[in-house]
Order: sequence, then structure tokens, then C-alpha cells
Amino acid sequence: MHFRNRKNVVQLVRNTYDPGSKKAVASVVARMPLAEPVLTEEIRNLLTEPEVQEVVAWIEDQHRVAVLRGELAVLELADNLALAARWFERNADSNVARNTAPQILQSWQRLRMTLKKAGLFE
Repeated sequence: MHFRNRKNVVQLVRNTYDPGSKKAVASVVARMPLAEPVLTEEIRNLLTEPEVQEVVAWIEDQHRVAVLRGELAVLELADNLALAARWFERNADSNVARNTAPQILQSWQRLRMTLKKAGLFE
């Protein structure tokens, strides 16, 4: 079993041996949303027990990677903000600065609101 990411879904792919062609044949067994992969009962019924264990392990790994990416983003945020500030000081008149500034301000406002709701600053 392997996992194939396709846009917003992950395909669960089973390889079987075809004696006629003497090659492995890949067939998609099921699909899960990539944003929130869940092993439903319907999918579980399509898989063998070892495949179920593989899918559960894959989902756990994906969740762990998402958590670690989030933590890394938080730990690097102060440094990245400082780098961005220096870049904007040097490139304030560029099209990139004009186009990205509104997105950055919107994200910054959401972050401030989240930090305030969490009681992390007054």
C-alpha cells in the first residue's frame, strides 16, 4: 500500500501482481481528504488488516508533521518578521511590497486577535 497525494485528497493505492504481464498493477482502493484524513468504517472494510495498520500509522505521521510544522513556524516567526521588516525597508517601492502588504497585515491582525484571546498579551 502506498499513499498518493492528489490536490485535496490522498489516494490509498494497493499494488497487486499481474501474472500475465509479470508486473505490479496499482489500483486505487479508497480516497480520503488530505486536510483531515480519517479512516472511516467504509474505507476500513475495503482494506486488509495490515493495510489498516499502515493507514492508521500514515494518518498519525501526517498529524505529527502538521503539529511540528506549526511549532516550527511559531519558533521562527520572530526571526522571519525581522527579516521581512528589513526587506520592506529596502524594497518598499516595489510591486511585491505593495501586493503582499495587505495580505501580511490581514494575517498579522488575525494573529494579534488569536494571541489576545489566548491571554498571551494585553
